Amino acid sequence: MDLNGKRLGIYIPLGYPEPKTFLEYIDLISNLIDMLEIGIPTRSPIYDGPIIRKAHKEILGKGVLPEHIKSYPDLSKLKCDLVALAYYSEIGADLSKILRSIADLGFKCLLTPDLLIEYPEKLDLYTKASRDNGLEPCFFISSKTPYKLVEKISELEPYMIYLGLQASTGTSLPIQVLRNISIARELIKGRAPLAVGFGINSTDRLIAILRGGADIAVVGSEVVRRLGKDPSNAVDFVRSLSNAIRG
Repeated sequence: MDLNGKRLGIYIPLGYPEPKTFLEYIDLISNLIDMLEIGIPTRSPIYDGPIIRKAHKEILGKGVLPEHIKSYPDLSKLKCDLVALAYYSEIGADLSKILRSIADLGFKCLLTPDLLIEYPEKLDLYTKASRDNGLEPCFFISSKTPYKLVEKISELEPYMIYLGLQASTGTSLPIQVLRNISIARELIKGRAPLAVGFGINSTDRLIAILRGGADIAVVGSEVVRRLGKDPSNAVDFVRSLSNAIRG
């Protein structure tokens, strides 16, 4: 299968492992990837696995707070698309403020993993607020998201629909991965790019996810794990993923 047109996304919490290394790292990888997903610091990353939960705890302990994203103007200079990830439970009261902050930095959208699960009644509010601030909506779904709801959000012309393959990130892939991707594609009907993440820790898994029907593969825990130990190794890993798609 030709992987031309398939895209690579990388997730990293804001300021991890510390602000200087964070800025150097994202600058080095921005020309290797298509999308950078930046996690807004949170004390309750309920849908993330142990590696990313630990990373959020570390950066909060170093004083990196959600509002500090405004202190990273260099984000606007990166060569890839930018997506922010934040939990609606924590930012819902300040939704417009967060949206304005990331819009000023050139972000495409704000992904809120708990929106459709915990706050489905806020869907219209989130969509309108996103567009009012010059952003596109984007949505997180799982294999348990009602089919009619997936069809509904696909008709809203989102930047992407992100399929999480299992309950938390950073653990092994479930048996029915390809089936879940296939079902999601059928429901979306090409109305939005399908991003798939969770558990992608090698080029083999990356290629399998893309060949299985994902338009964008997002790698998080494995990148964060390597970055916390050796930033140069983390760059080499991303380069290998990029070469697997583009080479």
